[in-house]
Amino acid sequence: MKKRLTILSLALAGVLLTGCSKGYNYVDGVMVTIDGQNYTINDVFASFGLKTEGYDGTVEPLSSTTVSSYYNALNDVIVEANIKKDATMTSSVQSDIESFQKTVEDNAKKNGVSYNTELETELDSKGFDTLEEYEASLYLERKKTEASNNFKTDSMYTKTFVPGMKDYAPYHVRHILLKFDDASDKSLYKGKISEQDAKDIYTFVTTMAKGEQTFGKVAQTLSEDTSSAEAFGDCGIMTTSTSFNSEFKYGVYTYDSFFNPALTAKEKQSVIDTTVYAVNTKAADNETKNDAVTKFSELSGQKAWGIPLSAVFAENYYAEMTKDSNGLAVTGAEDYNYPRNIIYNNYFNNHGLSFIYLDTEVEAVANSLDGLVLNNGTIVDTGYSSAYATYAASSRFKTVEGISDKLMQRGADSKLSVRNSATAKEISGSHKILCDENGNPILVTRPQSGTDYSGLHFIVLQYDPFNSLIDSIDTGDTAAKANFSDYYTLTKPNSSMTEEELSKSKKSFVGYLSSNDSDFYTNRVSTLKSDVDAVYTNSAYNQFEYYLDAAENPTSESNSYVKSVSGESVPNTSVNENGIKVTVDSTIRSEVLNYIDQQKMSSEESTARAYAASWNSYLMMLARANEVQSRVLPVAKGIQAFLGGSTTLNVFNNERAK
Repeated sequence: MKKRLTILSLALAGVLLTGCSKGYNYVDGVMVTIDGQNYTINDVFASFGLKTEGYDGTVEPLSSTTVSSYYNALNDVIVEANIKKDATMTSSVQSDIESFQKTVEDNAKKNGVSYNTELETELDSKGFDTLEEYEASLYLERKKTEASNNFKTDSMYTKTFVPGMKDYAPYHVRHILLKFDDASDKSLYKGKISEQDAKDIYTFVTTMAKGEQTFGKVAQTLSEDTSSAEAFGDCGIMTTSTSFNSEFKYGVYTYDSFFNPALTAKEKQSVIDTTVYAVNTKAADNETKNDAVTKFSELSGQKAWGIPLSAVFAENYYAEMTKDSNGLAVTGAEDYNYPRNIIYNNYFNNHGLSFIYLDTEVEAVANSLDGLVLNNGTIVDTGYSSAYATYAASSRFKTVEGISDKLMQRGADSKLSVRNSATAKEISGSHKILCDENGNPILVTRPQSGTDYSGLHFIVLQYDPFNSLIDSIDTGDTAAKANFSDYYTLTKPNSSMTEEELSKSKKSFVGYLSSNDSDFYTNRVSTLKSDVDAVYTNSAYNQFEYYLDAAENPTSESNSYVKSVSGESVPNTSVNENGIKVTVDSTIRSEVLNYIDQQKMSSEESTARAYAASWNSYLMMLARANEVQSRVLPVAKGIQAFLGGSTTLNVFNNERAK
């Protein structure tokens, strides 16, 4: 057998190709040519410790398994060709070797065998024949890490990921999560929350509505999503491939598709094309895609759910009431009969998009959320009437075009009879919407899934990829169009920037939060890169093509093109550190690149199918919620029946059952 490939340095033995009983051959047997020297497939595979005994020399068909093995082998060849050993690498490997030898020595004493016997046993357990092979594998792993770090440089990201990212709808979102104690509750009309849940809703909304704290500060103190709370509610980048719950993600798309006043009709259509219409790009035909868009429009595009501020006060008022007005247990009552849950199911248990609005005192009485007359003649005062003037004067409630006059709610008012269903009805007139300190409407969603994120989400869009209206730095002109790449830039705010550059940087994903911590912005850059990597799941294949080009053209820095992180063709600026030229058999090269393309397509189709299933499940859930909303207990009659006691509740239930 020929001498092992010098550039492989006794590379990875028996790990990538474990399980193969023989080498593969093709036509003339030459897999790669390195610096003018031909190496057969057996030579290359032998460099990985592949056993070739019994190989009969016949031509093997290029099956997918075969090509996958070629890809893995070539990947290591080109990494070895491009990446040099350095002092840091050597120090790390030698440390690992010394640690390994110490383990061998200790185990030999413990097992009562010689050092060499124990060494053979330990190496065999790792899949190696010699210590040199194990050492070479450690170097290769570090070279792979170095190759990945070199490939994913800032310039490789900033030059190329922005155009492709926009196709994935990369929103920068912040949220505040109020978890519900019973995360398993999925009922669409008999839902329940705890006393503390009801009080938490009141605390958050009134704190936010008073306008004394920013959204980020409230998130830091009240949000129960601890990871985002530490970052003032920051959730990072949400794309079509991000695994946020459906109500959260599709609630954002609903807002942008139908209600966002900052978007033109053309921009709203772009949202639908990118998010909803793209549901079945790989999974179905145009008829199915159009059907999804139609359903989405019918279920979400006409009106958004409105949560009156008085309902928030009522939740707090009724939070602890689990007995009748005389303090007696109510026989036959279930949790959904509690006043707080009647209010919850009418106003908060909506899985579509909701907004909190400022209703008048008269409206609060009409909706039986204040001034409710009980059976004993007592008039309930939830405190809303006395507090109304304070919130009416708050700067956090704003008239928002496209939302303020497009709200609906279940028909739960004092005029409803016992059997009158709580079907959806439009809220007449225009109402001010709860916003953050920057005037951004706060989106409210209620996920159905019983997870750690079950509860109420209050969301603001820090950056909307479909709305590039950002104040210009020098003139304050809100009509100035900012580049998409200005926001998703890796540039960190620093003291050497001009005032204009610094202002611009502080409006980006990396710089919008201020910190004196030297590592803070570096970590934000890392977060952005990680979010990009999560979208471009095929970047490993793009990296392969990048280093293959560098190995085939070791002296070229600009004459060829390679694939970037996002898969776009960009000028090759890589430098082959070893200057070693690798030439791959043309047939094998073609088969490997075809294999890569097939893997990418398979990944894209799998992602599209999963996305389509998620969308369809969400739309079916909204449709089901519409079907059962008539079963929601009416506010006035429902609360009166419960507080009236067991007899009253029994009469109420009998009437409802007719």
